[in-house]
Amino acid sequence: MDINQVFTDVNQKLKDIEIKSLSIYGSTVAGYAKQDSDIDVLVLADDFKDKVRYFYFDSNSKKYSVLVADLNETYKDAEKASLGEFVVGRLLNPFIPVYGEEIIRDIEIKYKKRVIEEETAELYKEFQDFIYYLVIPLQYFIFSKLKKRYQIYPPALYSYAKTYSKELISKNLALTLEGFRKAVNEIEYLYLDGYNVRVKKGAQIPQPFMIDELYYFQMAIKQYIFHGRSGKVSPEVVITELLSKVKRSRNVKEINEYLKKPELLLSLEGGIKIVWSNVEKELGAKLVERIGGILNPFYGIKIVEIDNKKYVIKSFKGKSELKWYMLGMVGKPIKPFEMNSVKRMYNEFMGSVLLNSIGILVQKIYALSVRKKMLIKTYVQGNSLLDLIKKFSGEDYELKVLENVAQIFRTIHDAGYALGDSKPENFLTSKDGIYVIDLEQFKEKAEIEDKGWDISEYIYYSLSFVKDISLAELFIESFKKGYGEDKEVYESASSQKFSLPFLIMLRPDLLTYYRNLMKKIFIGKIN
Repeated sequence: MDINQVFTDVNQKLKDIEIKSLSIYGSTVAGYAKQDSDIDVLVLADDFKDKVRYFYFDSNSKKYSVLVADLNETYKDAEKASLGEFVVGRLLNPFIPVYGEEIIRDIEIKYKKRVIEEETAELYKEFQDFIYYLVIPLQYFIFSKLKKRYQIYPPALYSYAKTYSKELISKNLALTLEGFRKAVNEIEYLYLDGYNVRVKKGAQIPQPFMIDELYYFQMAIKQYIFHGRSGKVSPEVVITELLSKVKRSRNVKEINEYLKKPELLLSLEGGIKIVWSNVEKELGAKLVERIGGILNPFYGIKIVEIDNKKYVIKSFKGKSELKWYMLGMVGKPIKPFEMNSVKRMYNEFMGSVLLNSIGILVQKIYALSVRKKMLIKTYVQGNSLLDLIKKFSGEDYELKVLENVAQIFRTIHDAGYALGDSKPENFLTSKDGIYVIDLEQFKEKAEIEDKGWDISEYIYYSLSFVKDISLAELFIESFKKGYGEDKEVYESASSQKFSLPFLIMLRPDLLTYYRNLMKKIFIGKIN
């Protein structure tokens, strides 16, 4: 194809139109054109009164399909979808600027920037804070947007499938990804990591107004309206042409997997898998056992086998939501608990990542499903710390375990974190050491009171299961020996308000006795 000849042919045909930019797109550029295929041309013109219009003509044995669009309207289409993306949608796929390249590239970047912003906002709605760990390949933005476009306008599927077929995908992605790369660099809350897009940790993600089903429905209506206007034909002709294109799209045999399911491109930092619908089926998991937490009838997990390895599937919805709602309402005046299921799941995810980074043993995250509110973690064989506490008799090996647990608390607190829910059943003793296995209430930025609550909950809860009251002093001393000195945290831990939630587990006189023991051992105060 001689692009100079294309410019000459179009310029002669449209001699009364002031051309500001001319580009070639479609099958000729993408590489799937047939001998009788039209050469698709996009012309941008100043003060074009029709806004958009098609011109069809033959020249030098070539057939042309030229879409002329008003320059200002095209800018509006790029920035606000004012034409339903009827014009700028062509810039998602490969095109060749022939004349006025600076103009068309500027419009391309503005359009692709909006696409990225809208797609990122939609991802944030689904993933919430997980988005800071989300790895988004650049091509995700292309395929996710193209899927929305062919759902709005089904005939487009034919050209998309051809453009990104096995034979042509590498070449065509290379041509269109560059515009997305440049667009990412103009968005302050995103950054590029090779060909992956990442959201800056803690960055605020703007939520564009009304990006919902109504938004895309309105876009679809605009597309159909301007499609009819551009051809200056009757509605009957538009419908006939549309049905013909729909029939052609149905005959497409090979469709790129990511055109159908662009979400499959997404992953999480560290290679963590994302599961979308049927968790067990997608992972090929076989159920081994259903179990419930000790003294916690509302909390259930599954042990499954994947590729001959055991994993734990933990659900954050259903009865688990009810449990935290009840605890949240009870503890709200003293220690607010996070009740939102997705945020609790994020806490567990983030806690696992951060604690692992400081050497604390945790179950590694294998996969997660935000839609199903489930985490899939490695299985650890061991015994609950609560089992040891129930049988606590002051033996040296028991005291050593308790000191090690206290050292774990100190390591976590010194890193600026807090567990938020530090019951002994959330610790597991194994041949490898002591694991922290529940992090739903984990806090990344812990205050003194958060650390004090960790200690208070752990001690009061544990002592409610220690049968011999005379061993309470030894139990608390073992904690201090492992944790070390920290007057501020200890004062918080032994405060009266943190003892109140445990009135449902301990008699008032016992609770007062244990609290006074904590004050005596931790800070040397005797009431």
